Amino acid sequence: MLKRGEVVGIFGPNAIGKSTYIKVLAGIEKPDEGDLHFNVAVSYKPQYINIEFEGSVLEMVNSEKTLDRELFDSEIKGIVEDLFMKDVNQLSGGELQRVAIALALAKNSEVCLLDEPSAFLDIEQRFRLAHLIKRLTEKKEVTTLVVDHDIVFQDFVSNRIMIFDGAPGSNGHASRPMDMKDGMNAFLRNMDMTFRRDETSKRPRINKPGSRKDGEQKESGEYYYDLS
Repeated sequence: MLKRGEVVGIFGPNAIGKSTYIKVLAGIEKPDEGDLHFNVAVSYKPQYINIEFEGSVLEMVNSEKTLDRELFDSEIKGIVEDLFMKDVNQLSGGELQRVAIALALAKNSEVCLLDEPSAFLDIEQRFRLAHLIKRLTEKKEVTTLVVDHDIVFQDFVSNRIMIFDGAPGSNGHASRPMDMKDGMNAFLRNMDMTFRRDETSKRPRINKPGSRKDGEQKESGEYYYDLS
């Protein structure tokens, strides 16, 4: 069950159905079988961004009719304010990403769907974005689903996680939402990777395969990071 005020990170290999799942929830695609009764307001940031607008970023933002303007001005515009005077058609991949995320977060909705939001962003932009997504999800009391391959980003942004497995390109299965410890342990065990928590920065760091720390965590079953 999904909850208000939480971010659920979605992990899984390529072509396993993560983006399709998000598109179905967004109403972009229909399920192969049955009907989906998902009668809530949804905002959606796709994996591949194609914004067609003649004019500046500020003009595009002002043209949007479904935004919470007060929320945008007080909480969100800081991640795109430096782009306001730029022509939308001249934005780079990372700049387009920031604009698309800002619009999705500012939209009046009950569920926010973000597909690969960390793509094209540098490490500090990712941490800033993760903090913003989590804070706004709690403030607006919405449910946010985030598909992303960046494990460090997911570690910062997610309250719980879902794992997709199956046969890529053929069929996929989504787990129930799990708490971070259980979910990350399950995912990293499948990847045969271990993460530790850096004592200074508190950010997760991948352990060198075969290292002492890697062996210790695998032995203890703590693939995520040592919580002691």
